[in-house]
Amino acid sequence: MNPLVGTALSYALVLLSWEQGGWLFWFACLLALLALFSWRPRKILLPIGAGIVLAGLVLALWQYSFPRLPWQEGQKVTVEGEWLETSPTAYGWKGILRTDAGKVLVYTGTEIGAGRRARVSGKAEQPPLALNPGQFDYRRYLWHRKISWQIKADRVSDLGPGSSWRLALAGLRGQISQQALNNAPGRSGTLLAAMVWGQEQYLESETRDGLNRAGLAHLLSVSGFHVSLLAVPVWLWSRRLGGSPWWRLGAALTLALFYGALSGFEPPVLRALIMLALAMLGRELGQGKDDEAGLALALFLTSFTQPLLITEAGYQLTFLATWALLVPGRQLRGRWAWLSLPLLVQAFTLPALIYHFHYFNPWSLLANLLLTPVATLALWLGFLAGSLGWFWPLWGQALYPAAALPALLLLAAADLIQQLPGARLAFRGWSAAATVLFLLVLAWFLRGGWAGSSGLWLRGWAWRLLPGRWRYGLAVGLVIGCFSLYWRWSQPALQVTWLAVGEGFAAVITTRTGETYLLDAGPAGKRVVGAYLAQAGIDHLRGVIITHPHADHYGGLEELMGKVSIDWLAAGPGAWQEPALAALGQSWQREGTRLLTWQQGEDRQLAPGMRLRVLMARTAGEDWNQRSLVIELKKDNYSLLFTGDADRQGLDQLASAYRPQDLLAVTMPHHGSRDGASGYWLQRWQPRLAVIPVGPNRYGHPHQETLLRLQRQGIAVLRTDRQGAVSLSWPEGEDPQISFFRQEEP
Repeated sequence: MNPLVGTALSYALVLLSWEQGGWLFWFACLLALLALFSWRPRKILLPIGAGIVLAGLVLALWQYSFPRLPWQEGQKVTVEGEWLETSPTAYGWKGILRTDAGKVLVYTGTEIGAGRRARVSGKAEQPPLALNPGQFDYRRYLWHRKISWQIKADRVSDLGPGSSWRLALAGLRGQISQQALNNAPGRSGTLLAAMVWGQEQYLESETRDGLNRAGLAHLLSVSGFHVSLLAVPVWLWSRRLGGSPWWRLGAALTLALFYGALSGFEPPVLRALIMLALAMLGRELGQGKDDEAGLALALFLTSFTQPLLITEAGYQLTFLATWALLVPGRQLRGRWAWLSLPLLVQAFTLPALIYHFHYFNPWSLLANLLLTPVATLALWLGFLAGSLGWFWPLWGQALYPAAALPALLLLAAADLIQQLPGARLAFRGWSAAATVLFLLVLAWFLRGGWAGSSGLWLRGWAWRLLPGRWRYGLAVGLVIGCFSLYWRWSQPALQVTWLAVGEGFAAVITTRTGETYLLDAGPAGKRVVGAYLAQAGIDHLRGVIITHPHADHYGGLEELMGKVSIDWLAAGPGAWQEPALAALGQSWQREGTRLLTWQQGEDRQLAPGMRLRVLMARTAGEDWNQRSLVIELKKDNYSLLFTGDADRQGLDQLASAYRPQDLLAVTMPHHGSRDGASGYWLQRWQPRLAVIPVGPNRYGHPHQETLLRLQRQGIAVLRTDRQGAVSLSWPEGEDPQISFFRQEEP
């Protein structure tokens, strides 16, 4: 086993497990230690390998503890610096400003090009924190890039040019991308700008989501394929011309470096440049190339200053795809190699795709085989159009329409694949440990065991101690371990999760049989409910209940379109006459969803001993808050109450007529407003826990009087703006358990 490869694997696994913590980290350390001990000569290689792994951990700790700017949340600040990059948003522009004290993310309505200096004034804020399972953690994403603050700019002043090379690259990148947008029709222009030049900021969200759902999102990432497409033909052509090997290498790598700079030097490009340089150098010097060592070196060099990038999906996928091509070695030769290699790439990237995105499109296997030639043609024509059009714009005008044809074919294929039956397979509970075990077992079978010439981690004395039958038994055990970690047999009889959707409400109810119900859907544009359902492996909802037709309670239904199926949608009397909710309901009807009107007394059995009942559904009132449904979820003799935005008068009337036997938790109405908790209903019902669904707001929610009243009555309080998603898990025959997503206040 090449020591460099083993060190890279140890380094990657330890860093990947470090953020997970717990037993997985120590298990990774043990595997790394076994790998280090198996190398020869041990006296030399063991300290070197251990030092590299330890250096990775130290760098990761340093990356988490980089100096932060000494600001306070909401503080008015003014900073000067140089724009590193800018991209359009729905409301203007955003960019990274490098100051003397560190990097800052800036949102502004003024476009300033990369490489220019600027003075920015505005309000400092910490980046958004993930408050729900499955939600993208933007704060963590920026921390990995050493950015701890963002500014919503009130004023931006252009101070003139900064770095000349960055200005030149930004101008060239913008000119080439603009040619694609201007000369390629429809969505093909934005797709070509993303595919060929890495300018994904111009891509429509619908196109990006469609390619993701079709399993073709990797086409958007500028990768080693793009670099090879440029550098290898130049290198081969220069070899035919003769001349010095260094001249040939210089010509090919200069073009590759220039293309990498234009596309932003993302990890796939850096990895490809390193491996390409090693391969070409080996061929020119008459030496055999060691692709696995090149991949290991690329891993170190691309993550040395930012090791926690290894934990991100895009970084993992590019290395797994390359590893898939290297592990089989010479076993995949012959007439079927063209089919085997793409399937291997799919197999190696599949567990990471499931872990990060929680679903898989099985049609993507066939689609990638059929569409790879189409994508290649689009890349060739797009590259020629952009390169030649830079020198002579007429070439761009002539070639971009030709490049648009395969690009439009890719988009049409993506739209078709999404509509095919079984195009979305959801996975529930797939863990990081299952991902690692899956990959190890897959590599085991492809290599014919870890005893191959360039096998994996346990080669050496620790592996040779096991007899042959024990080796196969261990492999089978690892497979069983993957599936046992995946299925998580101990599903609770009932799980209720109050999601943190800001100033709105959404709760997910799941039974042991797998039936899932959604109670309200939160406001539009949050992308919280869909992310939670995806990470839980839920692609079908038995039913959705809307307490009242206010957008902060049903707006999130729109984002679920095309992601989940729903049997029925229920709302209170008169709610379906509201125009906005009615239009949304009609859209779901076209998907096969039934629309129901629930009256007071509606009673549904979710599972044996578990019922959902409408306690209040008023048919008159000054506004929809007064007509909000009040829902009771009852299991055995215990109850949970969901009050929507019901007012004090309605809740007091309900409390005088009905009292739950044992109220475990109540959702505080109207985000903890003063009026909602001022009646006698709270004193009469005496819940053990009050959940306050709230987010940043200008109304003072939750009101201080509400919090004091809850405290005086000895009622525990959990707030979704501080604790994030709150989950009540109820194992059969045991007491319910409360947990929340954030273990401390953000």
